[in-house]
Amino acid sequence: MNNPIRILHVLGRLDLAGAETFVMNIYKNIDKKKIQFDFIVHGNEKGFYEKDVEALGGRIYRVPKYLVINNLEYKNWWRKFFELHKEYKIIHCHIRSTANIILKIAREYSVVTISHSHSISNGNGIRALIKNFNQRNISRYSDYKFACSKDAGRWLYGENQEFEVIKNAIPVERFLFSQIKRENFRKKYNIENKHVYGHVGRFSEEKNHIFLIDVFKNILEKDKDAILLLVGNGSLEEKVKDRILSEQLSSKVFLLGNQEDVSSFMCGIDMFIFPSKYEGLGIVLVEAQASGVPCLASDRIPKDINLTNLIKQIPIEDSKEFAKIATRLMEKNSYDQNRKYYNDIIKKAGYDCVEISSYLKRFYEGLYYF
Repeated sequence: MNNPIRILHVLGRLDLAGAETFVMNIYKNIDKKKIQFDFIVHGNEKGFYEKDVEALGGRIYRVPKYLVINNLEYKNWWRKFFELHKEYKIIHCHIRSTANIILKIAREYSVVTISHSHSISNGNGIRALIKNFNQRNISRYSDYKFACSKDAGRWLYGENQEFEVIKNAIPVERFLFSQIKRENFRKKYNIENKHVYGHVGRFSEEKNHIFLIDVFKNILEKDKDAILLLVGNGSLEEKVKDRILSEQLSSKVFLLGNQEDVSSFMCGIDMFIFPSKYEGLGIVLVEAQASGVPCLASDRIPKDINLTNLIKQIPIEDSKEFAKIATRLMEKNSYDQNRKYYNDIIKKAGYDCVEISSYLKRFYEGLYYF
């Protein structure tokens, strides 16, 4: 029996975030008799998905985090890796900050290189400047260029570069609205008679949690039955907790941490709020639409995300205006709508991970056997 083709994926960490969730959705559904995923992650911190990777038969390698001053050490690590692991013929890189280093070295060892853009910005500050500088030659060293949206592709590769949009796949049927899931979720958190606003995302600058807390404070002025549920964790979690305490919102805003089953969360909430400063696409907005949840999102997110009539995108300059529109949408939606209806729309739009897993299987096989 032939061994499966091993594809080497490169990520920052195997955490619960957009790019990682996309890769894991594909991994869980791809034919592992034919294709096996292995991972290189940066640093020694254990990520959310590592136990799943190990259970699926994947290998995890750890490269030291890139700190600029360890530039030579970082490059030597990659050269040594490819010298020792000649079984890898294809590398699929989901990070940008050091992709030019990784992909250039991979090519030196005749490895086929794939870059994948999952964002439309590096943010601000010194780290952003370093990332912007480092990603200049990604197109040059990429044999194949993927992006999660048109905006993400143009941002990373340039207006005149060709790239392929690979849709942010989700297990669509898992997110089919269930009244039983909704009732169980709301009973678990004792929120049966509340207007429930929800957000999913790591606690990082681009997700704009502080703005979200300000929005929710304004929502409460008009809707005393409102509560806000936040799913995720991250480096800014303590800062968000401090803001919740200072605004005396501890009885109204609840941090649920990472959730194994986001589909129950989506069934249980009444509105999804996503005021990101930037996103490559926003995979959680795909999940929310698949569950039939009305969504109020930032206008800085690519318009590709408007897969149904459930999404309204508005500016994020004024928290009071954002809250005003949120409460208006909450009043408008009576929640007797057929939320199951939207699941089929998402599937027909091509966001089912079963379909995309099958496509990538054929793509990888074509590269390997060419």
